Amino acid sequence: MEKNIIFQDNAITNSSYNMSSMAKDAFLMMLKQFKKADDEKTLYYISTKEWATIQGSSTLKFKEVDDALNELRNTDIRIVKENGNILKTKFVSSVEYIKGTGVIEIGISPKIRPYFFELRSNFTTFQLEMALSLSSRYSKRIYELLSEDKRKDILKVEVSKLRDMFKLDALDKKNGKAKLTRWSDFEKSILKTPQTQLAKHTDISFTYEKKALEGGKKISHIVFFIKRNPHQQKIEFKDEETTIVSEMISKYKLSKKQAAHIVNTMEEKEIRKIFYTLQTTFSPQKGSLGGLAAKLFNVKNVG
Repeated sequence: MEKNIIFQDNAITNSSYNMSSMAKDAFLMMLKQFKKADDEKTLYYISTKEWATIQGSSTLKFKEVDDALNELRNTDIRIVKENGNILKTKFVSSVEYIKGTGVIEIGISPKIRPYFFELRSNFTTFQLEMALSLSSRYSKRIYELLSEDKRKDILKVEVSKLRDMFKLDALDKKNGKAKLTRWSDFEKSILKTPQTQLAKHTDISFTYEKKALEGGKKISHIVFFIKRNPHQQKIEFKDEETTIVSEMISKYKLSKKQAAHIVNTMEEKEIRKIFYTLQTTFSPQKGSLGGLAAKLFNVKNVG
């Protein structure tokens, strides 16, 4: 897929789920790695160093990483399919911490996979860096929603649809109440904060009007007036550890313990030199790629 452009089915854009900004960022970091050649066994790797940079911090505490990944792993998503069927599933199938590396391995759920890989029509595209730069969970989803059809500069959306998208009427486990039930709270979180953040960080800005049903006072619809602006939001992804660990495990068939040992004992330049040697000297007739890699990295007895 094109670098730093995210592709997803419109069914995902309009689906119902509630995920924190931090958990959403972890999933976006996965999405930037998707390639057309990936299969159901392909795993993806994210770095806590890169994740911390996105969150505007030098480091992340294990608990906040663990809480966000638990949320990502357990978030339910409800998708209305084109044939009218309703699919309930999750975004990811597995999360594994690779000890000693600061790298996390994530598997994508099989049922969600077609909505990112088998795209022929009716899909949304948006820019990764811009989505990551938005700090509000609602801003991220509003950005996706307004990116859905780039031919439209006016979008009318039912308030009930927005509440369903964000699962606002699902009772909170702590207090047993629905979320953002007061209009002022709803408007601040779902409209005003995204309006400010999108104008500052993305290629989209918008104004909006509130509409009530004829003869009524209760607001039933929001009309978005969308303006698309040339905008560059640059986030530097400098951490090479994720890429290196991913290559060791998926490409060069080393174990996770071997990969962890290598990144903790060798410089990146040394590792890249051995990658080059593997690429230029390996022949299937001479044995396994993993065996040769373990030999060159001197990790045969590790893990």
